[in-house]
Amino acid sequence: TLPKFTGYIHILRSADEIDVIWFSSHGYPTHCFEVEHSTGVRPGLLRQYQIAHATSARFFIIGPEEYRRKFESEIEAEPFRTIKERYEFRSYDELIQVYEQARVYHEAKKNFGI
Repeated sequence: TLPKFTGYIHILRSADEIDVIWFSSHGYPTHCFEVEHSTGVRPGLLRQYQIAHATSARFFIIGPEEYRRKFESEIEAEPFRTIKERYEFRSYDELIQVYEQARVYHEAKKNFGI
């Protein structure tokens, strides 16, 4: 269940369609992630854009490296251009690298006893 970070039901419905949302301790979105494997970049950008005016969250598109150029092209177009600084593209390889580093870190913490 999503926190009710806005009173606008249509924004909450749009947020409910976003793949992953990280929330602050106060219940506001801080980061939104769309994994675009088969639908392309634009649908994910649109889902995030629909909640942009109700939050200051950062928006991430996660996908194959070959989608990066399409992402860069799309954020220069309307309506995304007005908030393009809030969008980031990360490839699957970049995501795996972060995951692996986090896994090693957490394992080291566990072995250290903290």
